[in-house]
Amino acid sequence: MSEATDRIHVAKFRFLNEFRSWLELNRDKDIIDISTAGGIEDLMILITYKEGKDGNEEREL
Repeated sequence: MSEATDRIHVAKFRFLNEFRSWLELNRDKDIIDISTAGGIEDLMILITYKEGKDGNEEREL
């Protein structure tokens, strides 16, 4: 796919250990941005990414 038609995905995590596990399993993703939202009680980690160059298959998060 070309850059203009690549799908962009967002993954949301509430717990750091889920985020770390996702990163380990998805090393082939092209991560665009990692940001946080909320505060101490309701922290959310947001990852914006595209599928890696070797595959465009969808994965359920």
